[in-house]
Amino acid sequence: MRFEKGKYYRHYGGRYISIVGEVETTRWGHVFVVEEADKTGHSISCAEINSEAEAENWVEISEIEWLSNFTEGKDGVF
Repeated sequence: MRFEKGKYYRHYGGRYISIVGEVETTRWGHVFVVEEADKTGHSISCAEINSEAEAENWVEISEIEWLSNFTEGKDGVF
């Protein structure tokens, strides 16, 4: 499996990600912009495009499951 822009994933360890876009970086070239969420909080990172290794131990999830990380009052969201 490979990550795809606009899709959501859950890691077997409990972390959630959303592939929100693509950018060109100086150091890593063309990468995905990744929004992350887990029980410790939220962050932004990047992931290689077209890398099966990056997607190991992840399963695709629905937008509804992804949005469950952003409930009213949690981390000041909404």
